[in-house]
Amino acid sequence: MDSRITSPYDEYSPKLFENGYDALPIGPGTKKPMLVVGGTYREMMQWQVPGRSAAPLPQPGAGVGVRLGLQRNGSYLVAIDWDHDDLSLLAIGGLPSPVCKAGQRG
Repeated sequence: MDSRITSPYDEYSPKLFENGYDALPIGPGTKKPMLVVGGTYREMMQWQVPGRSAAPLPQPGAGVGVRLGLQRNGSYLVAIDWDHDDLSLLAIGGLPSPVCKAGQRG
């Protein structure tokens, strides 16, 4: 393991960025995109901007998030957040499979 890795963001964001997704460091104990500035976490400005460059590493203690919507690789990332397990299971049963293939056979 890389000795620079100090958080889930440090571990996973390079691969997400490489694959065209906009990874965001999530401040410890929050659900907000945040950056370490002068040793203190501060809210990230303009994190909603598509194609924003990745936050510098390391981001000690940061979780990892991904900005939804249009990604750098041209795909769209959509999430559904349910607070009730019963409703989420019911909804999942009515949605099409998230696994699909487009294009020619083979």
